[in-house]
Amino acid sequence: MFPFTACPSAGDDGACASNESCSPGTDGYICSIVRNSCLDPENDLYGCEAGSTEINLSNCGIGDEDLEDLVECFDNVGRASVTAIWLGSNSFTSLAAGLFDGFDNIKSLSLGNLLTTLPLGLFDGLASLSYLYLGGNQFTSLPAGVFDGLESLLKIFLQDNPLTSLPAGLFNGLDALEVIYQPDNQLTSLPAGIFGDLKSLQGISLQNNQLASLPAGLFDGLDELQYLALYSNQLASLPAGLFDGLGALETLSLNVNQLTSLPAGIFEDLDALENLNLGVNQLASLPAGLFDGLHALQYLSLRWNDGLQCLPSLFGLGLVNGAELFLPDGFESGGECACPSLGDDGACDSDESCTPGTDGYVCSAVRNSCFDPDYDLYGCEPGSTLIDLDNCGIGDEDLGDLEECFNNVGRASVTTISMNYNSLTELPGGEDGIFAGFDSLNTLMLNQNNIETLYAESFEGLGGALTSLSIIQSRLTTIPVGCFDNLVGLQTMTLYGNDLAWLPVGAFRGLGELGTLSLAGNALSTLPAGLFDGMEGLTVLNLSENEDLQCVPSMEG
Repeated sequence: MFPFTACPSAGDDGACASNESCSPGTDGYICSIVRNSCLDPENDLYGCEAGSTEINLSNCGIGDEDLEDLVECFDNVGRASVTAIWLGSNSFTSLAAGLFDGFDNIKSLSLGNLLTTLPLGLFDGLASLSYLYLGGNQFTSLPAGVFDGLESLLKIFLQDNPLTSLPAGLFNGLDALEVIYQPDNQLTSLPAGIFGDLKSLQGISLQNNQLASLPAGLFDGLDELQYLALYSNQLASLPAGLFDGLGALETLSLNVNQLTSLPAGIFEDLDALENLNLGVNQLASLPAGLFDGLHALQYLSLRWNDGLQCLPSLFGLGLVNGAELFLPDGFESGGECACPSLGDDGACDSDESCTPGTDGYVCSAVRNSCFDPDYDLYGCEPGSTLIDLDNCGIGDEDLGDLEECFNNVGRASVTTISMNYNSLTELPGGEDGIFAGFDSLNTLMLNQNNIETLYAESFEGLGGALTSLSIIQSRLTTIPVGCFDNLVGLQTMTLYGNDLAWLPVGAFRGLGELGTLSLAGNALSTLPAGLFDGMEGLTVLNLSENEDLQCVPSMEG
């Protein structure tokens, strides 16, 4: 009972009549027949009008002693018609099972109070509920099964609670669930399988907890997950494969943890990832190929990892045009890796070079570990039909090793060569050139290199088997006449995103079978008459994103 003096409207002495109590209202304390004026049908603040579709009793000061009046309120409204109940910012500490019986059509329920737990059965029958707000309570535990039957639930909010753990199976059966929002708890661990097969889950927010580790397979099956926030925890390591299968993930926040290393390949399945924050950790080295395949990446932060001395070789600076990259203060991304594991000076022996390896940078007898059979990154296994040398940091100084690699594989059987995301500036050709002898090669990918110029003989020695050639975003400025003369079987050529400003007549000579040609995203302003002569098979020509291009030569013939 509140002191009578808290009700100044009741008279000079503040006393309420014998059949009244001093009750909290939205404009201060008043005298009311029942303790709480929001539950008093004689009061203007009454929130329980019969036939209402929403019951709004937020900020009413409802306490445990008012729960009987709350039940009367619900009954007076008529439970079947209600679609939303707002009970936030009150002061009750417990609720009885059955309180919400009969609310068959409710879609939104807000219970931000001083609750310490929830009884089993509290939400029985609420099969239509889609929004459940439980933030700002005093939960120290939640019973497994408390959310059973909430088959339509889309969003659950559990932030700002002192929960230190969650029971296994807590979210079982919530097949429609899209968002779990649980920051600012005190979680130290999560049980394996807590997210089960929540196939519809799109967002998980677990920031500002005390998570020290995560179980392997925690996110298995979350095919639709787009947002995962794990920042501001105490994570010191991550299990290998933790993010496997998260092909829809767009944002991953791991900043403000205690990570000292990352497993090789931990991001390899994240094809859609646009934002990756690894800032404010204790990373000193990163495994080679860590960022391979993150072709959608637009934002990467590694700032405030003050011990970080090197990055995976050509790990994808500017993977996406206009991508934002944030490195630790003083980090020189263009310098040679310092091989911190090899001593204070990071020096390699005279016959070795500092190269990317699966566990960070190492000294290797060859400059690039993709060419070293002693390393897992080796891409030159004999008899392979695919040569995959993406993200290997291959430069012009590696051409000798590249030739040896090709020879070791055996050129005659290779059907596909992928050398994307390297730093080659030229492709020496001729009958004994780099691609000579690949008689079965049908696909060649040289995207995102630094190849400004092609030579007339760059592709000499390639047979007529080549059907697809792509040189995307590789800084090409010119194509010499006759460069593609012998590629008589070519069907698709993609030269998107280069710096081509002009093309000579004869640049595409001999490509009578070519069906698709993309010259989009260059700097072309004019094209010479006859440029496309003889290209009888051409059905798709893409010249978009050449902003100064005024006209296109005749395609006749």
